[in-house]
Amino acid sequence: MARRFVLENSQYLTVPFYGVVTYPFTLAVWFKPSVSSANRAIFGFYAAASTCFINIYLHYLKVYGWVYDAGSRSGDSSCATASVVNTWNLASYVCNSSTSRVPWLNNISGTENTTSSYNFSPIDRVSVGAIKWGSMFYCGETLAHAAYWNKALTSADINLMFSGVSPDRIYPNSLLGYWPLNGTTWEREKKGRYNLIPSTSIPTWAPDPPQVQPIRKKFWSRYLGKAPGGNKNRMIICNA
Repeated sequence: MARRFVLENSQYLTVPFYGVVTYPFTLAVWFKPSVSSANRAIFGFYAAASTCFINIYLHYLKVYGWVYDAGSRSGDSSCATASVVNTWNLASYVCNSSTSRVPWLNNISGTENTTSSYNFSPIDRVSVGAIKWGSMFYCGETLAHAAYWNKALTSADINLMFSGVSPDRIYPNSLLGYWPLNGTTWEREKKGRYNLIPSTSIPTWAPDPPQVQPIRKKFWSRYLGKAPGGNKNRMIICNA
């Protein structure tokens, strides 16, 4: 399943975030755009009482990664390749350090942003489907499998995720949040720490998420250690 966020109803999912976002980190989410000429806030963190956020967003189908810290130090960058309408795409935002942040579309990296931006202490919300920048900006698209690691994923990691490996099978000890977006009301985080609730009306259930396939056993040693005996398969996500 996936969740469809209706723009006209200002739908998004959110929950208080009690951690502190520090480098390195990575955000990732699958999205299925329905229009080609719009701005869409997809997934990230923000401060409820001030302008401070980390976000993946779409601008005319291009994936952007954007940070705006407590000192008004702002930096964004994009992927040159545009995503495809009515097709599942993978957006990732790999942030290695305060001066190295790179957005990804599927398995293609975008431009590195090197603007120094580092103080995210006011951030107190996780948000799927919206971001606060003065006022709220919404998504209005279909999303699935949002995830957050306190690790900078490599190009090999992004390739695996794009070709199929589920977020909760990639460095699970560094995975701080994973929302499959398969609920019908609130959204359970896989480890139960940050369960998302609808802010206004409820994003609708969507029946067409990225497909799942078994993971090949050879991937286990790198990401999870030795594969369990007699169990060759694990579920992964692949682009539909």
